[in-house]
Amino acid sequence: MKRTTLRAVAATAAALALAVAGCGSSDDDETTTAAASATTAAGATTAAPDLAGTKLAVGVGATSFSFLKAAREFDTPYELVPVDGATPKDLAAAVASGRADLLMLGDVITASLAANDLPFTIVYAQQRARDFCGILVPADSEVETVEQLKGKTVGNGVSTAGEVIAIRAFQEAGLDYQRDVKRIELATIPEQQAAFVSGKVDALAACTPPGGALVDAGRARWVVTGEGGLWNAQNYWVLSDKASRDPRKVAAAIDYLKRFKRSLAYTNEHTDELLAELSSAMQVPVEQLRGSFEDPIEPVAIDASVITGLQDTYDALATTDRVPRGKQLDGIFDDQYTAQIDG
Repeated sequence: MKRTTLRAVAATAAALALAVAGCGSSDDDETTTAAASATTAAGATTAAPDLAGTKLAVGVGATSFSFLKAAREFDTPYELVPVDGATPKDLAAAVASGRADLLMLGDVITASLAANDLPFTIVYAQQRARDFCGILVPADSEVETVEQLKGKTVGNGVSTAGEVIAIRAFQEAGLDYQRDVKRIELATIPEQQAAFVSGKVDALAACTPPGGALVDAGRARWVVTGEGGLWNAQNYWVLSDKASRDPRKVAAAIDYLKRFKRSLAYTNEHTDELLAELSSAMQVPVEQLRGSFEDPIEPVAIDASVITGLQDTYDALATTDRVPRGKQLDGIFDDQYTAQIDG
């Protein structure tokens, strides 16, 4: 797993994170010293100032902020700056430029960014349900199996888990998703929904929204979802290399992830409050979002299974030649912040 050579940065960030969390007491000599200072590589100590004036630019901020707002965790001792990317290209630009310090990304976009050697490190993950992405067909379609999609027109939700699920489902059926259907690339949710509703496509490889909303409305049904090992259903928190060199930004990122983790515990029990915040931020009706959040989202520390899960996603995408084959992703993970986030 990736380890930064800037140990002083990591040590200072740890002390800052402790200070932000309110650890240490002015009456405890050793505890206060540990919380208020960090040992540098040279053995010296530096004071751990607060994070007032620090800005943490969070990619896809409008979405992740919704969790913190619903859980009343949004009052941070540093300034939060949303960096929203409407497309994978926008997110790639935010990572490459260092404009975003911390981003929450799905497995497909993370794999795509890793393919281009963009400067970031995965520091934490989260697990979602596996049944809200896949391949769906109109409710009255004669198609019941993946095999019956051969020769059909399939709307491909670009950079969605639906695409990965389609690739794997076709492989299991002895077919090739690239050759055995006519694929129409659909980059946005409105494009996917419009193509499906208008009959432009016979099937749609996508997620919820719009998939689950169409199913709930009786207009569609799933042929296959990500269950049964077709999708790892994880999101990843990535820290830009630029931010990783700034102890204050690292400390703010650690604090943010601790808050997000607490927010998950709250929003898993108060889904309606989360949906109201998400609907406002994303400008998507609550009922279209509900299917994506019916099941709990769980925080996941970096381990071998997380690395393998993203590698599997990458390898599936490599069959499309959109990313180069044979690339290993273990080097973009770093678990050195796990103890602080989980503490």
